Amino acid sequence: MTTKTADAVSLTSATKRFGPVRAVDGLTLAIPRGQTVALLGPNGAGKSTTIALLLGLLPPDSGRAALFGLDPEQAVRQGLAGAMPQEGGLIPRVTVRELLTFVSGTYAAPLPSTGCSRSPGSKTCATAGWTGCPAGRRSACGSRWRCAATPT
Repeated sequence: MTTKTADAVSLTSATKRFGPVRAVDGLTLAIPRGQTVALLGPNGAGKSTTIALLLGLLPPDSGRAALFGLDPEQAVRQGLAGAMPQEGGLIPRVTVRELLTFVSGTYAAPLPSTGCSRSPGSKTCATAGWTGCPAGRRSACGSRWRCAATPT
């Protein structure tokens, strides 16, 4: 449960490393509810990594991230936070079925995934061969965008 007094965004001594590179180094940040903030800096400054920590996409190596007083994953699952990726592409090495399963898992009550059944004779993405198709690259299934669309 969120508290009315909790900051919308809170990072406490958050650190994230990628090998020898410290992308985020002991960042402490509190953003009150209702405030708009921009993260500005050159490439490699840690802006995207900070957002990934806040959304629970990456765990901090040390420190803590919270949204509305909750663990980021809990806040996202409750619909309190979301994000638009900075690039419009699909995720490389992920199949359409994996992508649909992941996205449906972010909803408390997802719609049924009947559009991707493996039923013989079904005119769905499975029988079209699309669910095994790598969503992030061109393949025998056609363009990656067509591959990501599930036929009805």
